[in-house]
Amino acid sequence: MLDPDAPPTSAALSVSALIIYALVTLMGLVVMRWQDIEVVPAVFGASDADLRVHAALGIGAGLALVGVTRALSGWAPMRALEELVRESLGRPGSVAIIVLAVTSAVGEEILFRGALQPLLGFWMTALLFGLMHGGTMRRFRAWVVFAILAGLLFGALASFTGDLLAPTLCHFTVNYFNLHRLARLEP
Repeated sequence: MLDPDAPPTSAALSVSALIIYALVTLMGLVVMRWQDIEVVPAVFGASDADLRVHAALGIGAGLALVGVTRALSGWAPMRALEELVRESLGRPGSVAIIVLAVTSAVGEEILFRGALQPLLGFWMTALLFGLMHGGTMRRFRAWVVFAILAGLLFGALASFTGDLLAPTLCHFTVNYFNLHRLARLEP
């Protein structure tokens, strides 16, 4: 018999991520089209030179944010957050981590920075992004605060570069390295 409280298997986590974030991406693309935002330039920018700079900026900002999360890992709210994420995700394998990091980064950035930020503004989008990562429940408070701050960084990258490449790569980098770290930590 399946234990409903057990963390998902890596395969279940991958399939769930693919389905959920395909829907999130689709919703973002629909809202972008509704606003007459051209998707390809919004995602990739205007020129090849921009791609290299924006990619480097996104990965660099992501590595800096990963460094911040590692530096704060001894802080009690961060330890509680790590335990909460580990309880939810279990110990996903490398493929599941890649699937989760790619799908969440692409889907959330298309929805939040591509579709909602032009519609609702920088601050409201960051707030909604944070609340989407745990709502108002007390046990998720550290995750919500971290997600709001990350949302501000992602939004700033989108505003600065004028496209979604930098925030998407930043988001992927944070998720990829932090999920790998959490999967390796002993409970």
